[in-house]
Amino acid sequence: MAENRELWGDDDGPSDPHGLMNSERAYGFDVDCSTRPYRLVESQWGHCYDTDLQAMLGLHCYNFQKGTKFKFECWEKFSCDYTCEVCIYLTFQARDPASDSLISFQTLFSDGGCGADFTIEWRSLACRLKCNERLDDYWDDKALIDEFYMGDMPKWLSDEALAADNKKFYVVQEPDFLEYDWLYLYSEIAFYAKTDCNLTTSPRLEVKKVVIETKEEYMTEAREKLKAENAIFYISYKYNGDDRAARGLAGDHRAIVRKTMDGKPGHMCLEVARRTEALTSPGEDCRLRMLEEKNVHEFRINSFLVTCKNNIKGGKCAGDLQRSTIIAVRQDSTQRESVVRSWIIEGVRHEHGEGSVVWRGSNKGRKELSVVESSM
Repeated sequence: MAENRELWGDDDGPSDPHGLMNSERAYGFDVDCSTRPYRLVESQWGHCYDTDLQAMLGLHCYNFQKGTKFKFECWEKFSCDYTCEVCIYLTFQARDPASDSLISFQTLFSDGGCGADFTIEWRSLACRLKCNERLDDYWDDKALIDEFYMGDMPKWLSDEALAADNKKFYVVQEPDFLEYDWLYLYSEIAFYAKTDCNLTTSPRLEVKKVVIETKEEYMTEAREKLKAENAIFYISYKYNGDDRAARGLAGDHRAIVRKTMDGKPGHMCLEVARRTEALTSPGEDCRLRMLEEKNVHEFRINSFLVTCKNNIKGGKCAGDLQRSTIIAVRQDSTQRESVVRSWIIEGVRHEHGEGSVVWRGSNKGRKELSVVESSM
């Protein structure tokens, strides 16, 4: 994405025969400029869980920077732009608890996909009151972000490390969860990623413990770390629901979430380490390391665990097109785990053996694969 992108100009003419892009409309939010010719983004109004999460991330960034307490209400409309990432221009409404009034916001959400190290990356590149001004959507990770918060995600924090250097850590206390309710949002995003982005409703999560780590030691009290722009969160939580997309995931989980900010208004990045978020044992960690070394991915689609080998090394799971070879498709069950004998990929039925799966970025970033359960 280009920095300080111009919203309108003479060069838009051939792509905008109806003159939709003018000074009264905002690029992406009011006019979808990813299509030719341009089209108006129509209001739809509603709730869709993944879109709600994207809007809530942007609003969290706005509240964090402005010191406000706006609450997400519903989204109005959105358009998508596919470059090297999935970018969503989203207009939504939030409620001001002070006046009980609704206010329109715009946020630019960016999904960096899932990297080879099992990390997802979500960014807010803008969140503002509704307007038609141009955006600075360039993420500058070399501005105010220390190298401590870059590179590979950290491992799960041990009790020994917490005790050895407690000025770099803060164990969140019970009253903090009420004042800083965005801690629950971080848990939701982590669990949403764990279900391979297939949840359709807000999960019933119980946040049990959160430890915040920063490179910088606190000045007055450890609680200051809740307001740090760059921080790492070690979250222990429990899933108490039975959503079909999260079948087999009931119980305790762990998540590592890294938050970074480049200092620009509306800019915030959340990275979630999927590989280490809910380790069942050291043996499980070794198994996932082995999969990574062999360029193999595991992901869930509803109640199915799909194992596939990438034919394009280093590709991402969302936002681009990548062909992989299916090694196995298994169904999770509390009683048994059996291999699915056939599945459908892009309308073509595959029996036994190996098949191919195409990872496609869609409006919701989901993968186009369905499994024939009756053929087991």
